[in-house]
Amino acid sequence: MDTSPTPTPEAAMRHWVDAVVVGLDLCPFARRVVRADHVRYVTTPAATLEALLPVAHEELMELAELRAPEGTTLILAPGFSDFETFLNGVRLIEGLIVDLELEGVIQVAHFHPHYRFAGVPPEATSHYTNRAPVPAYHLLREEEVTAGVAAHPDPAGIPARNIARLAALGEAAIRRLAGLDP
Repeated sequence: MDTSPTPTPEAAMRHWVDAVVVGLDLCPFARRVVRADHVRYVTTPAATLEALLPVAHEELMELAELRAPEGTTLILAPGFSDFETFLNGVRLIEGLIVDLELEGVIQVAHFHPHYRFAGVPPEATSHYTNRAPVPAYHLLREEEVTAGVAAHPDPAGIPARNIARLAALGEAAIRRLAGLDP
């Protein structure tokens, strides 16, 4: 019987970012940001869209107004364990970006333990490019994303490379590495 303590949402995500995102080089732009400690982790107890709204608003403004020296923010939302509810949170944040006139300034990416791309078989390892141990909304400054993409020799090839890398590892190895096994 495993009696080790359950990691905090932030500890679980930091492990996932280090081991999977950077360790497997799934995001070739992440290494520099992670090594420079420019990732802001914010854990919210929100479990409803109404409770998520002020947290998302504050973090969007932090990034937009350059109050946060970090170039990227992960809003960790463990209360959004239901994937469909989580996706409603993505839509809420995207709407907030529009309402705050931050289109072209900030974008949102998203990760969830049960992430599933539409139209892809449930058993496909490609889902693991977005499967993280904690539901998370990733806010990024678009100018930094644009600069990273411009400097990369083959940004269009990143998704296919990641899918092939994960397929070669196999689901069991990915789950262990990502901290997705109970």
